[in-house]
Amino acid sequence: MEKKLPIFFVHRGAGNILKYALNQVKKFNPDSEICLLGDESNMFVSRFGIRHIPINENFSYAEIFAEKFVNMSPNPAGYELFCFQRWFALAEYLEKRDDIEDFVYFDTDVMLYCDVTEYASKYFTQDYDISVCREIGPQYTFFRKSTLYRMCEFMKKYYHEPSFYGKLCAYYDERFVKGGDYGGICDMTLLGWFAKEQNTLDTNRIADGAVFDNSINRSEGFVMKGKMKKVVLSGGLPYGILESGERIRFLGLHFQGSAKWYMYRYYTGDASAVPSRLSSDIRLCKHNLKMLVWKPIVRLGLNKKLKKLLHIKPDKP
Repeated sequence: MEKKLPIFFVHRGAGNILKYALNQVKKFNPDSEICLLGDESNMFVSRFGIRHIPINENFSYAEIFAEKFVNMSPNPAGYELFCFQRWFALAEYLEKRDDIEDFVYFDTDVMLYCDVTEYASKYFTQDYDISVCREIGPQYTFFRKSTLYRMCEFMKKYYHEPSFYGKLCAYYDERFVKGGDYGGICDMTLLGWFAKEQNTLDTNRIADGAVFDNSINRSEGFVMKGKMKKVVLSGGLPYGILESGERIRFLGLHFQGSAKWYMYRYYTGDASAVPSRLSSDIRLCKHNLKMLVWKPIVRLGLNKKLKKLLHIKPDKP
């Protein structure tokens, strides 16, 4: 039997999305080693046959990177820093694994519907060093271990070496300060720059009638249903319809942002490993009602005043 690619996730916290993402991967890759670099709150994943790896035991490189990190993003500094640090933690762990050369990384807001080893043998050939999704997306990334090491060094030098840090600041100033674009510098910025210097496979390109979805919230040539792509589940597999009318199979769906609340509707794995459909429907209904009230408060800028009035501590990053 062909050696199965190991699959890695990195996540802090114990949200339900972990149950959906990990067990969905397991359905289509039952013989792959599936690992989560996580914290004490998500050790429960071992019940599903997932290897839980304490991230704090693989965090020394991540802490070195943090010494020079400066947040250039509207997102909380802790959030953006950890997005960078996940790569260093994964690299540190893999240094201890002489038995792994090639592997796959997945974000925890992804639902997978294919055998990654089969996909890699067909598309992620020796011609490639790394994959991205639509030029900068790391949500499903096929890696050579040596490429991950080089990527970490690439990211580190942009914060630790003055000449490269100057280039980063200049880019930020030109595009986001003077240019007025929304957003800022994140790990995907540097992942995209790094990928341009490598032999890179874009998993968001349709091949043989199938594709990895970049974001379910964006059309990207597909028919939409409300604020998300129209996805039809047939035989446990998801399909989308291009605006041209062509039917395309999704090998993975990326539930970016608030779309995470809808992951359960596209889950086709072991039902006993996740909350019931009814309980998830109730949770979604409560969330939508909360957002219906909360969004106008945020738009009016009253959320901070309300939290202060109710003595609610600010959200942690």
